[in-house]
Amino acid sequence: MAAVAMENAMSTVTMEKVPQLSVIIAAYNCAPYLAGAIESALGQGGLDLEVLVVDDASTDGTAEVARRYEKTGRVKLLVNEVNRGPSFSRNRAILAARGEWVAQLDGDDWFAPGRLVTLLQQATVSHADFIADDLFMVEDSTLQAVSTRFIDNGVPWQAVHCIGPLDLIRYDLGSIKPLIRRAFLVENSLVYEVGVNYGEDFLFLLKALLLGAKIMILPVPMYHLRRGNTGSLTTQRKHLFYQIENATKQLIVDADVSQHADVVAALRRRLGYVKRLAMLEEVVQLVKRGKVVSVIRALVAAPKLISALLCRMPEMMRMRMRRYLRRKVLDQAHRPPGTESANKF
Repeated sequence: MAAVAMENAMSTVTMEKVPQLSVIIAAYNCAPYLAGAIESALGQGGLDLEVLVVDDASTDGTAEVARRYEKTGRVKLLVNEVNRGPSFSRNRAILAARGEWVAQLDGDDWFAPGRLVTLLQQATVSHADFIADDLFMVEDSTLQAVSTRFIDNGVPWQAVHCIGPLDLIRYDLGSIKPLIRRAFLVENSLVYEVGVNYGEDFLFLLKALLLGAKIMILPVPMYHLRRGNTGSLTTQRKHLFYQIENATKQLIVDADVSQHADVVAALRRRLGYVKRLAMLEEVVQLVKRGKVVSVIRALVAAPKLISALLCRMPEMMRMRMRRYLRRKVLDQAHRPPGTESANKF
């Protein structure tokens, strides 16, 4: 239904000038951060854009922040009467968008200056349907970039690269925030899966690839992903692994995915890897609390933990080495607009 409505809306566009790009922000309880996100979008030079914010029934004043910007005529606010989740909100924003391209931005994140025009130019050259970049991972408490997603995941590409489904799975690229050619979504009736509140981006991108989307990756970080602002890291990690495991299981049996044997095999490998991480997280927390005896008991009770630990240690060493060798990349991160020293670190 959402795809049909999107197509109808697109076919009834008036003679009003169509913006090159629509920035869509699905926002829930991010009032302290939303102004920075909006400012980073409005500050993108070199193109004509619109910003659409969907407030997902926030309780902290998120809508009021967006409403202040709406009065300037540069931002449009849509409000969900009840909380519907990120997939519903993104579908609603895309339906209301008028741009030829759609760019996704979370309400607590921000763009580097010039990000959108850089990606749009590369998309034009590459004839891409989707194009994305690397993401800085920024600590909320310090606003310091501690790594990038591609550094941590071992993404090897040093130049613009066209990815396939196996690349998406192998390098866990579900968190990328692409620019999307809106006509591709309409032509293929592609929408976010409503009701999936974690892993919806991964599922969306995987289905796009299986539909033949050309997804290009520019391995330069220009998107800033804030982390550490949603509760304790321990709680986050336990919940994260549980959600990834469930999302992967759902993908394996998904009707559009299950007919691709190589993709299913890759997803099964991903599932095994996530299960190992979940097992190790329990041990890590015991070590941090100094529970040496409990650690020994856990290892004796579950010998698989020893194997998982031996596999994980070299991975962690390689990740730390990549962070060290590419530490100069982190100096290119920007603080969000409106903070002190808003220029490059």
